[in-house]
Parts: sequence; structure tokens; C-alpha cells
Amino acid sequence: MSTSSAGARPAVFPVVATSAQSRVHADAKASGYTQGHAAGYAAGLQLAALDAADERARTAAEHARVLAALNARTNAELAALRTAGQALGLRTAPVLADAEQTLFACALELAQALLGSELRDGETSARAALARALDHDGADVPLRIRMNPSDIATLTGLDAGTAAGVDLAPDPALNPGDAIAEFPHGYLDATIAAAVARARTALLGDALPGHALPGAIPAGTP
Repeated sequence: MSTSSAGARPAVFPVVATSAQSRVHADAKASGYTQGHAAGYAAGLQLAALDAADERARTAAEHARVLAALNARTNAELAALRTAGQALGLRTAPVLADAEQTLFACALELAQALLGSELRDGETSARAALARALDHDGADVPLRIRMNPSDIATLTGLDAGTAAGVDLAPDPALNPGDAIAEFPHGYLDATIAAAVARARTALLGDALPGHALPGAIPAGTP
């Protein structure tokens, strides 16, 4: 009987690692796992940081947009309030001016009524007329003071004209309580009407044709 090697398979013998080789293999496997885990963790952290930066940028942009819109709205509302205030002022100013004019006119009417009441007292009326005629800014003494005859009679009885050192001339055209002081270069209108007119001009700004200003001596002869 003959033996033939045709068709025979070679024998395979497994490699049995030594304990040292096993430790080296285990260490390499553990090191590879650790390095892979660290690399993956680092990549994850980097990606998370990028996402956080993007989110912060989006939040900042949204905050800036909201703040700009709020500022624009606030400025628009303030401008509207200013415009409304100006319009209200334009509407109320004439009303207030009219009310002020009315108040001044009523005050003048009341003053005239009080003057009329005071003029019923002849002595008070005459003394007041003389005082107004002597009340002026200049140093000149009037040449004479024209007054209603009844006032002159009252002052003569009181020696008021003599005490003032002026010449009193009767003028029936003047009302009781009125006086006109004559100077070398003009005269002073000390009538009640002129005094009220001057007060009206000071308060209301009305024109005063034919009347002297307070304390002034207009040129001319009445």
C-alpha cells in the first residue's frame, strides 16, 4: 500500500500568545479607545462652542433690533407729544390773552366806579386833582393849574392852593376832580379820564390820542 500526498491539506496550528503579548494587545486596545474617546469629546466641545457663539450672535442681533425699534417708537411718541403740546399752546394762547384782556377791562371798570364814588366827596376829589397836577418828573413848577370852580372853592377854603404855592385858575369846562397844569413849554393833563386812559394803555395797550403819558409834559396849549 502506497501513500500519496496529493489532495492533502496542510496542518494549521493556532498561535498561542504569550501573557506578555496579551498585555501589549490589551494596552494598545485600551489606549486606542481612550484616544478615540478624547478626540471625539474634544470635537464635541468645539462644535458646542461654535453653536453657543452662533446663539450669542443671534441673541445680540435680536436684542439690537428690539432696542432700535423701541428707541424709534419712543422718539416718535415724544415728537408727537411735542407737536400736540405746541398745537395746544397755539389754541389756548389766544383764549388766555382774551381772558386777560377781559380781566383788565373789568378791573378798569371797577376802578372807574370806585373813582366815581370817591368824587362825591368834594374835599377828597379836589385834593386828589391838585396832587395829580403837581405829580410830574420835571423840576418846573406849573405856571397855573386849571380846575373846576367848585374844586378851587374847596381848596381855597382849605388853603391848599396857597400851601402848594401855585396859582389856581377856574375852568368850568373841567369836571370836578379834573385838573390841567400849565407849564412854560406845555401842559400836564391830570384829568380823571386821562388817568384811566393811561392805566388802560399800561394794561391793554390801547392808543391814547390827546392824552399825556404819566409824568410827561406834552408840548402845546390845550
